[in-house]
Amino acid sequence: MRPIAMIGALLTIGVALFVVSKLTSPTSAVKDVAVTPPPAAPEAEGTDPVEDPEKPAEPDPTDVNFPENPYDLKQPGPYPKAVIDEARFEFGAMPLGTTRSHPFIIRNEGDAPLKLEKGPLQCKCTMPALKDKEIPPGGQAEILLEWKPVGVQEAFEKEAIIWTNDPANPRISLTIFGDVITDDFWEPTDSFNADQLRQGQEKTFTGYILSRTREDLKIERVDQAGNTLKIEHEPAGEDVLKAKEAKAGYVFKITVPASEDIALIRETITVTVNSATNTHIIWQVFGSRVGPINIIGPGWYAEKQLVQLGQFRAAEGAEKRFSLFLLDRAEQDLEFTEVKVDGPLKVSLVKDEKWAGKANDRYYMTVQFVPGGPIGVHNADQPVPVTITTNHPKLPTISFNIAYDAH
Repeated sequence: MRPIAMIGALLTIGVALFVVSKLTSPTSAVKDVAVTPPPAAPEAEGTDPVEDPEKPAEPDPTDVNFPENPYDLKQPGPYPKAVIDEARFEFGAMPLGTTRSHPFIIRNEGDAPLKLEKGPLQCKCTMPALKDKEIPPGGQAEILLEWKPVGVQEAFEKEAIIWTNDPANPRISLTIFGDVITDDFWEPTDSFNADQLRQGQEKTFTGYILSRTREDLKIERVDQAGNTLKIEHEPAGEDVLKAKEAKAGYVFKITVPASEDIALIRETITVTVNSATNTHIIWQVFGSRVGPINIIGPGWYAEKQLVQLGQFRAAEGAEKRFSLFLLDRAEQDLEFTEVKVDGPLKVSLVKDEKWAGKANDRYYMTVQFVPGGPIGVHNADQPVPVTITTNHPKLPTISFNIAYDAH
């Protein structure tokens, strides 16, 4: 390299290093600037400063819960004596959204000051801060327990512990209990049982939807899944409201109409009300229409029109026989002209020729799981349906279900 070129290269490198050092210097790029805070706004004379609404309230430093008794119970006497006449209090039925409280009285019948501290609580809102933490001999203090439920709860029970410096009674348990109910209630709570109805027979039920605390209860709509029922409702009278201890409500008349069908009665009623806690009230109506027959025997559940074969080995099968009484004789003997059933199941009917009943005829109905059938389970919630056609003019069809556990 030529000397002149070498000198030029060295000068270029030197200039570059100088520029980099200036750019990376903490004081060369930006000069320090002193920022003067704006003057505080003068407070109006005679007024208090305004608190920041976003600032949370300062916790009470004296309101502390102790997991264990903080007192030295081995100190020599004289001693206090903590006495409480009532340690449990029942609030009874509390409407949801209300708050109730009860004062418990603690007396000091000892010879030294009785000291108190809060112990474990089952709920933060059970006990406010203790007002009196020291009770002189012969004095007393009030401990307030309060409860605001946030949900419906049957038989709630909340406990608060008070620690004392009384060696004979260092732990005092205070308990509040009751039931949390909704403003609105209904009777029955879930269902109407139509039991067994004869052909041509109807049955009417009475139901109630009421409110204990509000007068603006309103029925917005009434729906039923199968539209097989007659449903009427009207505002409850003063006699009903007084008997039910309600401020407002409705009386429902629900009728299962007469029918010649022999089948299960299954219907769902949904009542929509203007309530914040229970918008939809659901009633079930169930039963069966038995017609001119009556089936009796172990494993037969009339209210569900169900045959329960039970649990058995599929290879061996299972069989149950029931007495079927025909209450309305016809010119011909009762026959099953067609049986529709899925799976390895058979249903047959044989007349009891020895039956001497004057008012009815007796038949034996046999329900069988055929030996060697496939393994499977059909419980009462998912049974196998059976539809039987007969030759009786008043009994065109018989419908029931079969449940079993074949393993």
